[in-house]
Amino acid sequence: MGRGISNGLLNNLEAAADGLADNRREGFDLKHKLIDALKSALSVFFFQHPSMLGFQIAMKQKWKRCNLETVMGVKELPSNLQITTLLDGIDPDSLSSVFNKNLHAAEEHKWLSPPLLGDDLYSNYPFCKEALERGYSFIFTCKEDSHPWLAETVESSFPKETSRREWNGRYHLAYAYRRLDGLEIRDNKETIMANYFSLSIWNEEKNKQTFYNS
Repeated sequence: MGRGISNGLLNNLEAAADGLADNRREGFDLKHKLIDALKSALSVFFFQHPSMLGFQIAMKQKWKRCNLETVMGVKELPSNLQITTLLDGIDPDSLSSVFNKNLHAAEEHKWLSPPLLGDDLYSNYPFCKEALERGYSFIFTCKEDSHPWLAETVESSFPKETSRREWNGRYHLAYAYRRLDGLEIRDNKETIMANYFSLSIWNEEKNKQTFYNS
């Protein structure tokens, strides 16, 4: 059943991509298609790897195939620059039909209790409120610059913190986790309560943070 829902999502994305204009100049390298860039961008939410594209390329070099091909149906793996070039300038509203169709499919399978996943675009009061009213849980990215009050509340509170350290074969990585439950998402009488979670990864050899999300 889960595979069927995933295939439906990709079919809806392909249908929407067919209606998008490819604005690359004539004579430009057209080996990489717009739909491959869209699927590659979407795959970040599936595979959850700090360097998703690099990991997929390494997998293809080792096994002659990768998840982007077998799971997402990508024909040619684009680079980060190619993804940016292909997707830059696309109006997000032009892909709204994909979300609406997938939301309808999720409602049909509500008995599975699937959580909604999304980036900071969906992390706002009206959308979160509607999701809860429809009976869904959700996991949305929450950027600090677009949610300053929430970020300040986290910093002035006492979130639960835990950490771990690992060697990945090349670097020592320190993972830091923070969690705060029952947090109001905005400074307004009309608000909702949500749980906050963040993950940061520190590369000890490079002496810098290589990943952060909340």
